[in-house]
Amino acid sequence: LLSATVLHALVIVFALWTEQALLLGIAAFCEAVLFIIVITLVLTLAAQVDSKGRWAAAAGGVFTLSTAFGPILGGVLIEKLGYSAIAWLQVLAVIPGVYIFARVHREVH
Repeated sequence: LLSATVLHALVIVFALWTEQALLLGIAAFCEAVLFIIVITLVLTLAAQVDSKGRWAAAAGGVFTLSTAFGPILGGVLIEKLGYSAIAWLQVLAVIPGVYIFARVHREVH
């Protein structure tokens, strides 16, 4: 999960910095595949942490909210700060994600 999350962030940063259409297409494809992998791993981890399903439900809720509000936030960031703001937001989002993953992983094992 950790490596997939970091790789996902790096692919997004690469996609935002490339100016070649082919590389952008490859990066977009990789991002989509990695996104599906990360969501699957997050829900699997949530199911392992809580057998009653509360964590999995919360993770699903966060996924739904991010799908609803992500484009709005992304549009505002792009309009006000440019496309690179999306890349930096992704990088900053990885930091608490790594911390939470490490903490939960320690509790499970």
